[in-house]
Amino acid sequence: MSETVHREDEPGVAPPTDGAVQVSAWVSTGVLLAIGLCLYVMTEALLILGPRTLTGEAGAIELTQLALLGGAMIVVGTTVGVAGCRSASIPFFCLLASMFIRELDGAFDRLSHGSWKYPAWTVALGGAAFGALHRASAARAARAILEGRAGGLLLSAAFLILVESRLIGRQDVWSAVLGVHYVRDVPRLIEELSELAGYGVLLIACIEARAVWRSLGRKRVRPVRPICGAFRGSTTR
Repeated sequence: MSETVHREDEPGVAPPTDGAVQVSAWVSTGVLLAIGLCLYVMTEALLILGPRTLTGEAGAIELTQLALLGGAMIVVGTTVGVAGCRSASIPFFCLLASMFIRELDGAFDRLSHGSWKYPAWTVALGGAAFGALHRASAARAARAILEGRAGGLLLSAAFLILVESRLIGRQDVWSAVLGVHYVRDVPRLIEELSELAGYGVLLIACIEARAVWRSLGRKRVRPVRPICGAFRGSTTR
């Protein structure tokens, strides 16, 4: 008799294997070094070309943000087909896709002002609906992420992108601080660089989450020897 597939429904989550941890650690370190090098190059370009070359819709900072966010989508997309985590990875992928659409607001505005909202909300709500239909397994997979290193990195990325960049990029604050020396490009540049750092942390968090989710899939699906086959083998000699 052929081997069957046994699914474990226990709430516990197996930690990632040593190989997966080492690979994710090396990849995360490489991404961090690449982001640091990118920030250094942008700083030098700022001194040579000026801030407007970097902060425009097609500037170097905006393109780098799209590259980091696209990389995070690719990393999460590799876990969509993994059993045991797709109920959480698909909504998370849809969330990243809606953020990617939001970053392309300049391109959508050429069609109609604010038209990016319709595809972004459609993708986000579709992912949320999928997660709601599989809320039990989605909560289990999400808990596996939040209890590990990826959870802290995700929260840090969300803080940098959604909170810190908005606060530190407020024009009225910089106008009050700089006074007559205020230049409008300063808060815009600082806000974009803060978002860039947040997207870098987000990419590293997705790499760590991928290792956890793939280990969760290996735990939930594993081949076992059928009991009836064992009895048959012991009786027929």
